[in-house]
Parts: sequence; structure tokens; C-alpha cells
Amino acid sequence: PAGVPVSVPPMAGPAAARGWLGAELANLIALGVHAAQHGWLDLAGCLAAHLNRYLEGGGHYAEVVTLGSAISQAAGAAGDLSAEADGLTAVGNAELRLGSRKQAIEHLERALRLFRQAANRPGEARVLGSLGAIEARLGSYDQAAEHLERALLLRRETGDLVAQARLLTNLGVLDGQRGRHDQALAWLTEALAACRQTGDTSNEARALANIGCVEMERGRYAEAAQRLEQGLLICRAIGDRYAEGQSLAELGRAELLSGTWHRAGQHLDEALALCQQTGDRYGEVAALTGLADLALASGALPQARGRYDQAVTLAGAIGAKNDQARALDGLGRCHHAAGERRLARAHWQQALALYTQLSAPEADSVRAELAGLGRGEPALGSLSGLVPDQGQPEAADAADAPVTY
Repeated sequence: PAGVPVSVPPMAGPAAARGWLGAELANLIALGVHAAQHGWLDLAGCLAAHLNRYLEGGGHYAEVVTLGSAISQAAGAAGDLSAEADGLTAVGNAELRLGSRKQAIEHLERALRLFRQAANRPGEARVLGSLGAIEARLGSYDQAAEHLERALLLRRETGDLVAQARLLTNLGVLDGQRGRHDQALAWLTEALAACRQTGDTSNEARALANIGCVEMERGRYAEAAQRLEQGLLICRAIGDRYAEGQSLAELGRAELLSGTWHRAGQHLDEALALCQQTGDRYGEVAALTGLADLALASGALPQARGRYDQAVTLAGAIGAKNDQARALDGLGRCHHAAGERRLARAHWQQALALYTQLSAPEADSVRAELAGLGRGEPALGSLSGLVPDQGQPEAADAADAPVTY
């Protein structure tokens, strides 16, 4: 409210600002909730908007839910459709990060109805982008593309280049998941240029990381690692712990595939710890699967099975079908390596069902594994044929070593 004196100490730089925000976060959230509950919706909304990047980048999703819920409830009582939808959107996005997809969808769909009722096209575009991201996670690729492309059209109409870049990144991720690598790189390259034009370093890091993921799928591991490392440096510089965790997981995967196992293990360990700290369950699944792949490649089959089992369970709980299929495929390879053909077949059949449902290109390789299993052939996608760097123990030693991941 006007007339209330505010004293903020001088900041020496971004790190000092983040430190101050961390120290004062509880007070800032309490201030926002108090403002919303006492009719100062403009103040609460402004505070939420300014805190958004810090809260999401730092993994403070519970705080996002607390503040967004207070704003949506107060705005609903006041009849402010756009403010209510803003609060619901914030809550839904945070719930998505926490893996509560059902609640996230419910809140975002309510927000979409309110934004359309208020003829708020930027708000409509924001929610469509979030729904598209959820649908991509759930494997509803056609619907995800429809929502993301509609959101991009709305953002192009308003000229919001920052928002366009984020949607372009999500479209690149979506086409990467569908195996459309050339189109994915086109979206992501456009996103990267827009991020650099606007100075949006947060999404620049995401665009770089996702370019790295596409390069990895094309077998260009050195290029993938280079892009992922570039993105990781930005994440650390700006304190985006959410993106840092996911970048570490993907970097570890690229290093495993290129044979630098020691570095892969270090980065995957870091990724798992960080994703668990921030509550990023999608990143946690990626880290668990990467660590399972590393254990399988090292010949540590019990450890590999344990990590794959964890990944399958968690991916199933959050509806991440592509990640669940990948972990099931790993379990199939793990059981095949142990001579357990019946269990290998069962897990590969489950993976194939999911990949087929998603129309994912990985379905072909799993079909080949099943066909080879019937002929008694070795697994085609086995990681055991990878050659480790000198920093990684030989397979026999690794199998007997204490589990550190």
C-alpha cells in the first residue's frame, strides 16, 4: 500500500541479491499472503511476479503454491478474473514441477477458462503453454503440439519475444521426444537466438541443454556435452537449481555414452541430490535412470536393478510415460545380462507398449530386442559394450565395490 516505507539494502551483485531473498523469503511470502487477504491484490500480484523466477529457479514450489493460492482465493472473492487466473496458473505450474499432475491440470484448466472469460490473451497463451508442457510429459503429443502452437501464435500477435522463446523451447523438446530431430533443432535454434536478443539467460540455459539432448539422440556426444556444459554454467551463474539438476542429469548421460564414466557418475550423483533437494521429480527420474545405466554398463547388476525399479515407480507415479518406458527398457537389458530371459521379455513388452502408445521412435529398438531374444541373440542396446575411461573401475571391480550412487 502507498505510504509504507520499504528499506532494501544495497546489493553487490546477483549472488548478494539471491542471498537477501533467501534470508527474507519467509517474510516476503507472508507479506504477499497478508496483502492478498486484506484486499491489496495489486501488491500481492506484483510481489508474486517479481519473485517468480527466484522461486521457480530455486525449487521453492511450496512457497509458490502458498502465495498463488492466497491470490487466487482473494481475487475470486473480489471478482477479479485475471488475478484469480494468475494465482491458479502459478499454483498449477508449481504442482507440475512437484509431480502433482492431476491437481496441476485442474488448476490450469480453471485458469484457462477465467482468462478466456476475461479476454486476457497473454494469460490464455501462458496457460496453453503450461498445458502443452504437461501433455508432452504425459505423452499426448498431438494435443501438446496443438496447445503450444496456439500459444505461440498468440505470443507472436502481442510481440512478446521472451514468451515466444520459452514456447519455442518447449516445441523443440516435444519434437525431440517424437524423434523429429531436424525440426527440434530448428525450434531450439530460434529460441536460443531470441533468448540472447532479450537477455533471458534462464531460458537460454534451457535451450542450450535441450539442443544438447537432441545432439545426444543423434549420437553426437561431444557436441551434446559441450552444449550441456554451456547451459550448466549459466544455470549456476544465475542460481537456477531446477535447470541445473536436469542439465547435470543429461550431461551425465552424454558422458556415459561417450565413455567418460567417472565424470558421468559424479554429475549423475550431483543431479540426483539436487533434484531431491528441489523436489524436481522429473529430474530425479532422469538421474536415477542414468545411474542405473552406469551401473549396468559397469556390470553392477543388483545396483542397476534397484535404480531402474526406483525410476519405473517414480515415473509411473508422476505420469512420465516416456521416462517410465526408458527405465523399463533398462530393466529388460539388465535382466537379459543376468540370463533372466523371462523377466527381460516382460519388461521389454511393457516398454514397447508405452513407446507404441507414444508413437516414440524407441519402439523399433525394443521390438528388435524382443525379436533377438526369441532367437537367443545378445541385447542390441546393451551398455556393456561401452569402453570406460581410465577413471572408471573395471566391470568386475565395480560390481563388488560399495554402492555410492
